[in-house]
Amino acid sequence: MIVYRVEVVVRPAELPRARLMFAAVVEQSRQLPGVHHFDILQDPANECRFVSVEVFEDQAAVDRQAELPVVAEVLAAFDGLLVDRPRGAIFHVSATQPWPATATTAGSAGQSPHATAASPAQTLTDATQADHLRPDGAA
Repeated sequence: MIVYRVEVVVRPAELPRARLMFAAVVEQSRQLPGVHHFDILQDPANECRFVSVEVFEDQAAVDRQAELPVVAEVLAAFDGLLVDRPRGAIFHVSATQPWPATATTAGSAGQSPHATAASPAQTLTDATQADHLRPDGAA
């Protein structure tokens, strides 16, 4: 699986336009085969900040989503829409499991709901940083 986490900051005057454009990308992306999750979330503490979390089965699904005309429309609008360029990360994930743990995945009664069967190093095989995860440079 491939997971994208992308952050953008929209110009205040462009918020209504950005919301409509992002909603169209979400709606169309979610309909594609191989797109497991696609969300663009607005930060409650900063209405101009949006974070997308995109989960794809494989590179073919990423490519299908990138070919959507609505994606090209949003990308073409970025110069006027955004304060700065997008920032984020791409994660190549080799394994997942349900959370919170169920009776079949928990292993023991006293296990933490955050416990996993594999270490983070085993489940996250590659995290490719496209830039800092936060605008202030903190990871």
